[in-house]
Amino acid sequence: MTRCRRLATALFVLTVFAGPAIAQQRGPYFGVGVGDADFQVDLASFDDGSLAAGDVDRAESALRVFGGYRMGPAWAIEGGWIDFNADPDDRPTFSGVSDGSGPEFPAGAVSREIEPQGVYAALLFYAYSGGRLTVFLEGGYLAWRADVTTIDAVGQVDEQTDGTDLMYGAGARLRLVKWLWLRGDWGRFKQVAGDDIELTTLGLSIELGRR
Repeated sequence: MTRCRRLATALFVLTVFAGPAIAQQRGPYFGVGVGDADFQVDLASFDDGSLAAGDVDRAESALRVFGGYRMGPAWAIEGGWIDFNADPDDRPTFSGVSDGSGPEFPAGAVSREIEPQGVYAALLFYAYSGGRLTVFLEGGYLAWRADVTTIDAVGQVDEQTDGTDLMYGAGARLRLVKWLWLRGDWGRFKQVAGDDIELTTLGLSIELGRR
C-alpha cells in the first residue's frame, strides 16, 4: 500500500509539471530498468514444522530489460526479460534453525536461496497522455524459471522449477528529450516459485518511432 501511495503522488506531481502536449508516437522502443523485487513470503512459507528460529529476506535487487511496439495513442505490445534476484551474493531468501522434527529439514542450520528470472509478454494501455507524461496499465504473462538452493546439515541441494503465470501492473514515462524517456514501473507477478513477487523499477527507454 505504501508503494502505491508513493506512485500515485509521483504521478500527480509529474502531471502538474509535464508541460505542453505533444503528438502521439508510433513505432518500436526498448529500455532497461533497475529496482527492487519484494517476495511476498513469510516464515510460514518455509516452515515444515521443525523451525526453532528463522528469518526471511523479502527484498532483492532486480533488473528488467524490455522492448515493444507502440501501435497508436492507446495501445502497445511489449516483451522483456526480468531477473528478480540480480544480486546472488546477498543473504539467502530464508535462513533458520531446525530441530529435525519435520519432514523436510534435518536438525541444524538451514537456508534456502530462490533466484527466479523470466521472459514476459504484455499488452499496455495508455490511460493518460498529456504533455511530456504518459501513464499506462499493463497485463500479460510471465514464463519463469527459478533456481532453488537449499543448504542444511546434510549438504546442498540444487533444484529448478518453472511455470507460466499472470502479471499485471502500472507505470509512467516522462519525456526527457525527443527520443529518450524516464520510465517507472510497478508490477505484480503471480505465483513465481510458489509466491507472488512485487517489482518496482526505474530506468530509461528509447523510442525509434514516427510521429
